[in-house]
Order: sequence, then structure tokens, then C-alpha cells
Amino acid sequence: MRKDFKLAKLLLLTFICTSAVFSIPIKAYAANSLPKEEVGQTIDNKSEDNRVVIPPTENTILKNASIKLGNSPVYETILTPLLINSNYDGKVNYRVFLHSLDKDTWTDITEGYTMDRDGKETYQANILKIIPGSYEIIVFVKNANTEGSKSAKIEKYDIKYDDYKIEKFQCIKNGQPKLNVVLKNKSPLYEGNSQEIIVKTDGYYGLVQYRVWLYSNNTKKWTDITKYYGKEINSQEAYSVFTDKLSAGSYKLSIRVNKAESKGANTDNLGDYDDVKNIDISVAKKPIPIVQPKTPAAPKIEPMYVGNDNENTKIRIRKEASTNSAIAGHIYGSTQEVKALSKRGNFYYVQAKDYDTLNEVKGYIRSDYIKKVTPSNIYSIIVDISDQKVYVYKYGKLLQTFICSTGMDATPTPTGRYLIGGRGEYFGKEKGYICYNFVRINHDFLFHSVIHNLDGSINEEEYKKLGKKASHGCIRLPDPYAKWIYDNIPRNTLVVIQN
Repeated sequence: MRKDFKLAKLLLLTFICTSAVFSIPIKAYAANSLPKEEVGQTIDNKSEDNRVVIPPTENTILKNASIKLGNSPVYETILTPLLINSNYDGKVNYRVFLHSLDKDTWTDITEGYTMDRDGKETYQANILKIIPGSYEIIVFVKNANTEGSKSAKIEKYDIKYDDYKIEKFQCIKNGQPKLNVVLKNKSPLYEGNSQEIIVKTDGYYGLVQYRVWLYSNNTKKWTDITKYYGKEINSQEAYSVFTDKLSAGSYKLSIRVNKAESKGANTDNLGDYDDVKNIDISVAKKPIPIVQPKTPAAPKIEPMYVGNDNENTKIRIRKEASTNSAIAGHIYGSTQEVKALSKRGNFYYVQAKDYDTLNEVKGYIRSDYIKKVTPSNIYSIIVDISDQKVYVYKYGKLLQTFICSTGMDATPTPTGRYLIGGRGEYFGKEKGYICYNFVRINHDFLFHSVIHNLDGSINEEEYKKLGKKASHGCIRLPDPYAKWIYDNIPRNTLVVIQN
């Protein structure tokens, strides 16, 4: 009888100890917690009497977990994503709490446990409207279809769980939205086209909304392109807005940004906004293409020798078959044709147009700086200096004819056979002008648009020179033709420049 009483007493003590370990009220996590391997997480409230301890985790479900905040650093904003991946092979349920360490307040982010989740897939929970301060996230997890093997209490919440993990973070004060606007279509835009407006927001992290107004000097009216503020966009993502097709004339764009779900800090006759940018644009009439009745035959596509180096690297032509020999001239690899006349040891004896003087020279180039290539058989181009035309062929048939301006007599465009090289959106700003959509023929000899002023408007005086020799050696084209070559003609396309 006495033995039975001792056994009952021992079982009772065991039950009390077990309950003390697995049913725990949680208030706030102390920085001076005891060693984890001994007692787990220490919880420190307002007094020593309320300090309690969460038992150490078993590092089971969340042993290899990844818990990240979608924005880093975390700024005060409407929504901050929390990404959880337990990397656990099985179905799980998550319950997430946000604890303000400054105010000692708790928020049940998930409002109870989630539905069954694949432990290998990332789960996103959203934290709404946090203010600057110190916080911690507590992620509880249990195996799906179980109640959880442990218990804890957070204020009014009784929580069953199998594992948990804590992440601390700071939320810092956000800045004010500052618009970053790019017009995709270069000015001038031609009638019948729409203007693409690409917007981002700097200085502010979170969701924003954009509104775009268009004013026509023709009709003297404003049009709300976006129909009030559009959908919510991450401030760091680029977002495109398009106008309708525009008639020739001048316009003003008024582009606005607001923090999502918030009235702007400023207002004017067009409405409220946090930041605004007003941009003038012009739409030009389409140039009338001049069709040349007689056209040259398409150039023959056949193998040719070119330099074997970067297209912007000089290759020396030596007077003798030696690297110590005097220099007879230069070419740039790898777009200019070189005629290989013979071979001597490790050198080709060649004939080529010297880049600096545009004179034909003969000499030697090391064989590893020469290669034989076959141009692309899709397109080919003839630039006819005599009639100031560019003829574009596709599979040997005339496709396009463009008016152009080649080099003046003092700064001629070099004749010969070349391959299309690299390209770029514009050049010349540092020299006080802009040329758009350049495509390389031979180093600094390019196809490109007519000259524009720095504000994007066409230099009318230079535009009127189309059809005459006017450049410093490049081949100038009306804007839409330069853009067409830029968009359509690939590298390695044959270009024949002839008188």
C-alpha cells in the first residue's frame, strides 16, 4: 500500500513537471537569456516573477528553415512580405506572430494555423502597416493533421506546436516618393505612334500608384490616361504606361505618384500627388519616303577575310613579314574586308584600305589576326554614294530604300565591303548634340539618325541636308530608317559602300 502511494506521488510530480515545461505563457524575449542548451528561450516581462522559459526546440521541422522578410532593410509601409520555407519533407501548418519589442504588443499574422502546406514550398505571410521600431517574428509549425506536441501561451492565445523559430528585425522610417521617369520612344515621335512612359519610384520602399495626364496644345484639353490612380505597384519595379496613338503636334505629360491607399501630400488642379514630373513632347509628321526607280543588284554573299580581333581594336599592317617591321597602315577588326593576296610564314600579304588615310595599302598582317568568314545570308545592304541612297535586300530581293547623307568630300565615307558590328541607343551628348540608334560599320563609321538637339528635337538645318553629302563619314538616316536598321539588321550582315 505504501509502495502504491509512493508510485502515485511520483507520477503526479512527473505530470506537474511535464505540464510546466510544455504549457508556457509568452510575453517578451529577453536579451540576457540563459544558455539555450540548458533552458531554451528566456521570456522576460515587466518583472522577475513573470520571467518564463520556452523549452529548447528539437530542431526538427525548422532545422533547415529559411525565414526572410521580402524587403531588406524593412521600411514602414503598407505591406511587408514574410517568406517562410521549412525545407521539410512533409505537410506542415504555420502560425506566425509579430511582436513589437517597443510596445510589447502581439499580432497573430496568420490568424491561426494555415492550411496544410508543402514543407518544401515557400509560404508568404504579409505583415500590414508596421511602424518604425524593434520587432521579432515567431514562426510556430506543426505537422499537418496533428495538434502539436508542445504548448505555449501568448497573451490570449493558446498554441500547440512541434517546433518554432524566432527572427528579429528593425523597421526604419520610410522616405518620400520621388519619380524616376523615362520616355521609351525618342523625340520626336512620329504621328500615328503612342508614347511609352516607364516609371519607377526612388527614395520610398513599398506599394505606390501612378497617374498620368496628357495635355494637347491642339485641343487645349487634359486627358486622364490612367483613369485615376492605377494598380498598386512595388516602388522598385519599372511600370509602363502608354498614350493613345498621337496626331502631329505638341503635348505635355503630367506624371504623378502616390503612396498606395494614401492621399498625396500635394494637390493642384489635376488632383493630389506625392511627387510630379511634367514633360513636354512633340509629335512630328511622317517624312515622305523618296522611291528610287533604278536600284543596284543585291551584293553577292560569299566568304571574305576580315580582321580577327575586337571590332574597335586596331590591327597593324606591316611593310614586311615581321612584327618589327614599319607600319604601312591600320585596319580595325573585325568588320572591314581584307584581301588576302598570299601567305608568307606566319603572315598574310594583304591589300586593305588604311583606316586613317582611307588609301589602299599593301602589307603584312600576322595570320592569327586574319580570319575567313561568310556573311549572313538573310540581309545585305548597298550604300550608293552617287545617289545618296541605302538599299536593303532580304534573300537577294530589294526590301527597303532609304534616303541618306554620306560623308562630305573633305570627310568622305570609305568605300568597300564591311560587316555590321555592334550598336547603341545614342551618342554625342558630350559634344552638344544627339544621334540615335547607331549601328557600326567600321569603328567610328556608323549608320545613325539625323542630328538632334540636346532637348531631343531635330536639328532642322541638318535634316534638310538629307540626300546630299553632309556628314563626317557616317551614314545619316531619317529617324524611322535608322531605328529600322537598329532593330532588324543583325551582326555579320554584308554592307557594300560604292560610288
